[in-house]
Amino acid sequence: MNQITLHVYNITGELITVKCDNTITIKDLKEIIGERIGDNCKHYYFSLISNNVELDDNAYCNTILKDNSKLFYMMRLNLEREILLEIKQKMGFNLNWNRNIELSQWNQVQIHDNNSKFKVKQLQLYDLNLTEKIPTEIGQLVNLNTLYLDDNELTGKIPTEIGQLINLNELYLDNNKLTGKILTEI
Repeated sequence: MNQITLHVYNITGELITVKCDNTITIKDLKEIIGERIGDNCKHYYFSLISNNVELDDNAYCNTILKDNSKLFYMMRLNLEREILLEIKQKMGFNLNWNRNIELSQWNQVQIHDNNSKFKVKQLQLYDLNLTEKIPTEIGQLVNLNTLYLDDNELTGKIPTEIGQLINLNELYLDNNKLTGKILTEI
């Protein structure tokens, strides 16, 4: 096993030096760096960048990095978490959705099992006695496969933004007080 030394910087110039096997994946390398950073990165989307390009989690270090490579890491708020918190605020339901809890532990939310802990695949907001309009922010959850909003008292029209959910396979809206026609976007 060949070991390589990587120099990883954050935006403020802090340096983390990592010695690792050059046959590990970028995803594994991110986990090593994440452990060094600690709790600061657990609620953020974490990217590694080399030569101004975000590194693919599935790539192997030996195909793109050399000994003494200089990398940068960037942490961004988890966009889908923020969208869900906005939906919670607008709809007024009482679930455990909170920035201090891992997204995978949120009630009524299922995430994709593939290499991303940040992509929501199913939202189960049925039978919660919801009485508001469907928030337009739902249309920003582009990885959503299934959306349950049935058995509530939702009002107003179905927002056209639901038509932006290109991966949506199942939509449940029955037993609500919605008005208008089913949109052509759906």
